[in-house]
Amino acid sequence: MIERVKILAPLLDSAVGADIATWPTYDGQTLDRSKFVTASEAGKCARMIWFSKNLPPVEGKFKWGFAQRGHGHEAWVAQKLRSLDCEYDFQHLAEEQVSFYDGYQAGTPDGIWKLPTEWWLFEHKSIDPRTKVANLPKPEHVKQVIQNMDVVEACLDIDFAGGLLAYSNASDFSLIYEYWIDRNSPQVGEMMETLERRAESIITATSADEVEPEGLYTGGCKTCAYGTQCSAAVTATKQEKNRHDKILRTGTAVFG
Repeated sequence: MIERVKILAPLLDSAVGADIATWPTYDGQTLDRSKFVTASEAGKCARMIWFSKNLPPVEGKFKWGFAQRGHGHEAWVAQKLRSLDCEYDFQHLAEEQVSFYDGYQAGTPDGIWKLPTEWWLFEHKSIDPRTKVANLPKPEHVKQVIQNMDVVEACLDIDFAGGLLAYSNASDFSLIYEYWIDRNSPQVGEMMETLERRAESIITATSADEVEPEGLYTGGCKTCAYGTQCSAAVTATKQEKNRHDKILRTGTAVFG
């Protein structure tokens, strides 16, 4: 009576695959992401970022579901914020998002909030219900907010009071975890300078070997689409295989 089929999934797969991603900028241009380290990339392995700017896109490596979940959740948040009559002037939300760029950096914040006396930057993330909240905020998301504040300030000639980084549960939208990142904190200023230097070193590098393979010690190699092109990752894989083969041949004190 009931048969498991696969009809909707391939249709959606085709539709998402046909999407053409364009990145309008605040000044009416189209952002060429290959020329910048974007804020959403800032927390990733430096060498992986270099590969993504200098090699053709890797097709079919990652599933699209998580990104689409984020887009849908963010659109809902934007709709609710716009329905309010309050002191906040919400700008560049959802379909009105624009990219900002300065030097070797770019960023596309989820929104900018204008208050009577100050500016806030807004970044929203949807999270899996199983996420360990004690591990929030994630360092890569903090870097994303900091870089976004940096490039937006440069482009719009404004000063942020800080950035609001919010996570909401994809299973229960009312579960929200919020973190304030103080723009005037010395650590934030230092991080801005670090990210600026790092972006320049990545974009101006003429080969991958000039860029640090950070994924080796952050665990990023496990999910990197460029593992076969990365000399460090290939070497590490060979070393791990050799170690594993040696254990199988000679045994260990534990396994005999």
